Amino acid sequence: MWNLTMPIQLNKLCQHSPYLYHLTYKPNLKWIKNTRCLKSAASLLKDGNHELFLKQKRPEILKFNVDGKLVTLTDQKTINENNISFEDGWSIADLIEAINHRVFFWRGNKNGLLQFNQGHFEKYKNAENELVFLRLEFEETCKLNKDRGPEFCKYNSGAARQNHGRRVPRGPKTFVKAEHADFSLKDVKEVVFLNYVELPNKTQYCLDSFCGPWVDLQDY
Repeated sequence: MWNLTMPIQLNKLCQHSPYLYHLTYKPNLKWIKNTRCLKSAASLLKDGNHELFLKQKRPEILKFNVDGKLVTLTDQKTINENNISFEDGWSIADLIEAINHRVFFWRGNKNGLLQFNQGHFEKYKNAENELVFLRLEFEETCKLNKDRGPEFCKYNSGAARQNHGRRVPRGPKTFVKAEHADFSLKDVKEVVFLNYVELPNKTQYCLDSFCGPWVDLQDY
């Protein structure tokens, strides 16, 4: 049973969803293996001299080099300003900057993504790019990165579509820590960390699927 009391109880969430899943592109995998780290888009954009896109959405998939290695970032076409109700003085630039400074995960169990997140994956799959899923232990990831998160979002933050004709809210409360959440465990759509994520030793990857077979990242 879900515990609906506020704030979010992180230990309960880890028990229900013991794994975090991160989607990336295959060209990024070797660099991720060597650094044992997932960097935010903002960090990569700065390292690759593409600061233009820190507060401006990427209209297409962006490919560039960082220290001689190819980095691929997805587009942000689904961020539609006309579908957003901005809160507390936020603008589209504030939203894009907030997204770019975070590393994103879907939560799941040993069988893969939770049902309500599987449709989001299809968007990337249909784009005909070489995709890779990373699977991390939720609790261990939190321990390694406790200074940077986790934060939680009850939306698919990078997709702004009207809900029954209503604009969707975005603002300072889009990403919140567990103790500040005004929503229940079952409503957590995204788990995020600021700036970068140190990867647990048991991090695994799977090509083009969240269903396995899973291989240790160190064996890539």
